[in-house]
Amino acid sequence: METLAYRVKMRMVKILNVLLITIPVLAAWYLHYQESIDTRIDGAVVLVVAVYILLYVTFGRVYNSFLVSQTTGFELILSQCLAFFISDFLFYCIVSLTACRFVEVFPFVVIALAQILMSILWCVCVQAWYFRAHAPKRTVVIYEGRISIEKQINDYKLQRKFQVYHTETLETCIQSRCKSLAG
Repeated sequence: METLAYRVKMRMVKILNVLLITIPVLAAWYLHYQESIDTRIDGAVVLVVAVYILLYVTFGRVYNSFLVSQTTGFELILSQCLAFFISDFLFYCIVSLTACRFVEVFPFVVIALAQILMSILWCVCVQAWYFRAHAPKRTVVIYEGRISIEKQINDYKLQRKFQVYHTETLETCIQSRCKSLAG
């Protein structure tokens, strides 16, 4: 069961990710695009950042970019890259429409490289923190077939997530009605 403290910690970690991914976009806006685009709206930067954050969080949730406990570091990085590449593309379209012309692409390449580095940094640090702070879950594995559960756990590096304390085949479990699990 998740405690309130756990949910707050995870929410803060996710907010940190959004901020780290948004920093390069904000920097590009201030350093390159703000002066080249005629914005007649006071506080346009707040609107621009809010739209980008909305895009990134939406695509991040769609592609599971924030599920630290359930994915590997590589999957987490790839899902975040997919989320911010799509967000960056849509943001480029928004900036180009606002400027009434195609804006320079090079700053978006720099943004993407910075975001990749931020994502790798965030994923490595958060996964190290998460698995140090949270013990593996005690798990019973009931399987069908002739697979080696220990080999599967080692192959997929699941030792950090699960502590398998009992394994049993489906046939044996049905025959004995899992009496060994009750005690």
